[in-house]
Amino acid sequence: MSSRKRIRDYQSENYGLREWLNRGGFSRTFRRSRKDSPPSNQTNHLAVPQGRILLHITHWKAGSQWIRRMLEDAFGSAVQAPVAHCAHFFDNPIKPGAVYPCLYINKYEFECVSPPAQCMPFVVIRDLRDTLVSGYFSWRYSHRIEWYPMEKCRRVLNSLSLEAGMIYMLHEFLPKPALMQESWLGSGARLWKLEDFMAAPATQTQALLNYLGIPVDDCYAKMLSDRHSFKRLSSGRSPGEEDSSSHFRKGIAGDWRTHFTPEIKKQFKQLYNELLIRAGYERDDTW
Repeated sequence: MSSRKRIRDYQSENYGLREWLNRGGFSRTFRRSRKDSPPSNQTNHLAVPQGRILLHITHWKAGSQWIRRMLEDAFGSAVQAPVAHCAHFFDNPIKPGAVYPCLYINKYEFECVSPPAQCMPFVVIRDLRDTLVSGYFSWRYSHRIEWYPMEKCRRVLNSLSLEAGMIYMLHEFLPKPALMQESWLGSGARLWKLEDFMAAPATQTQALLNYLGIPVDDCYAKMLSDRHSFKRLSSGRSPGEEDSSSHFRKGIAGDWRTHFTPEIKKQFKQLYNELLIRAGYERDDTW
């Protein structure tokens, strides 16, 4: 059995893909329409360094669509259009000079495809507490229903209180992002925190591009990050102004403090506090 088939089978078992396809879910895959494309005024895009393959590895609710938009703006046609279950990476030969965004994969899945040595992954993570809160609001209100487990999850969340719904997501949704983080910590790959991009978007954008071997000045980095600012993507809202129905809901770090009850905090600490410390978000369990 090929490594790509093993990955497809693994993901099918975990996401209920076969059942979803049997119920007509394929017609609702998340290919993006032309109106969803990011704004771009560029005619000359950045060039991927000779022979290199750039891999944007991340987990759900870690700013993946925001970073994808910036990559598409910066690199143009070199960016491979994301496909459900990362098929743009798993199902076709990996192309030199390409950029692969939105790879929701852990290190074990990555290694299954025996990636070429030219691959340069950059891994973007987020505080799992904010990941949980963002996942809750997204799966309950704003995210398009793209596969069966999300449809099931939305029905459940709409029947529960906020506290019960968050605890449900703690067990149903958060294990996958947590496994992704755990697998890449200590792997040698460079990890980038979404919170740093939120705090200093131009500085972090410049640092990321320079790390990828693409030197840009601070003017270019500011231009790129400004074109994809939260205010622009949210149709004029400032970070902190919430719209629960929007994919770009609030745009701030630390929102978990608004929503965590003592019971949510207790259960989160039992399951994920060690990982929170290893990722550098806390020093101990006294938060």
